[in-house]
Amino acid sequence: KSPDGRLWLFNYSGKPTGVAVSNRATPDRPRDYEVFPDGVDPLTRRDPNQGFRFQISGDVSDEKVTWGGFFQGRAVALTKTNLYVVNALSQSDWGPTAIQKLSATGCLNGDTVQEIGGALYWVAEGPRIMRWDGQSAPEDISHQKVSARLRNAPTAYYATWFAAYHPRAEGRYYALAFVPSGATTVTDWAQLNLDQQGGAWEPVSYKTAAGSKRAWRGAVVRHGGSDLFEMYAADTSGQIFQLETGSDDAGVAIAISMTSRKFPMDVIGRLHSLYLRLPAVTDTASVQILVGGSEYGDDSDTYTLTLSGSGDKEIRQRLRHTPLLLGRWVQIIVTGSVSNRPAIRDISIRWLAHRGQ
Repeated sequence: KSPDGRLWLFNYSGKPTGVAVSNRATPDRPRDYEVFPDGVDPLTRRDPNQGFRFQISGDVSDEKVTWGGFFQGRAVALTKTNLYVVNALSQSDWGPTAIQKLSATGCLNGDTVQEIGGALYWVAEGPRIMRWDGQSAPEDISHQKVSARLRNAPTAYYATWFAAYHPRAEGRYYALAFVPSGATTVTDWAQLNLDQQGGAWEPVSYKTAAGSKRAWRGAVVRHGGSDLFEMYAADTSGQIFQLETGSDDAGVAIAISMTSRKFPMDVIGRLHSLYLRLPAVTDTASVQILVGGSEYGDDSDTYTLTLSGSGDKEIRQRLRHTPLLLGRWVQIIVTGSVSNRPAIRDISIRWLAHRGQ
């Protein structure tokens, strides 16, 4: 629906780049917005109320409008390969420059488009996740680890991807559901916290009791009727779930995974102890310590930590000393299946200089 109350149809009735604009409702004809005149030349008719139709000229034969709508008061059309704006709402606004191509950045699937906080987000060819503020050029924001996940996704299933805007306590999220490598259904999510400095992508999936990933068909966030903005998703079997609530996946323990970067020790360090601090919960976690970067080669050791107890708990784990864990960098991987929402606050490694230079 346009700001002046008309309806706009994009990619209609076998016209992939076609746009049909309805009449504007008037006091005498209040339902005229349901009428879409054809065969009308807006440049010569110049009627302020009558609708019209036009084509957005594509650059390639298979180009089509994948998403159309209104953003910051202007009509916007994303085709498979380009971004256009239409600077006319009526026949009286129409002219030779009414349609402008702003960027050679297209959209693979209109279901991935979301407007969040004054910006438009969508999945472009590549695939890449784009952000556009309506003024400057669209920006690629999938340059972190998420880009590798999307690049490896099978091209045959792009049409099944979808996205949702989900505001919650941790921030505003652009949540993209996609088909990962080796799969044929939408099982994985890439969720971007837009309120975290620099942006932070989080990979998410949900498990069944059998341990397999749930496959999703769509998701929507409830607006109205509550002060909370819960997200509901329907899986391919027709079940509807409220996501991001409770402490498990519909009675199934949540599989967690965290991998740190490789922290340099400058010299060859000898790892001594691991410290982990969190509010105590009845869960366990597996912590793998990796070292490398020296003539001693890469090495690792894994420890199972019990997180139960009371209050604010610090866990100290003496690391392996026979043989020593030696290297120039250290990396930490935490995994587990949890049902009580453990919130790890600090992970620390104590190490000693084994040899300098």
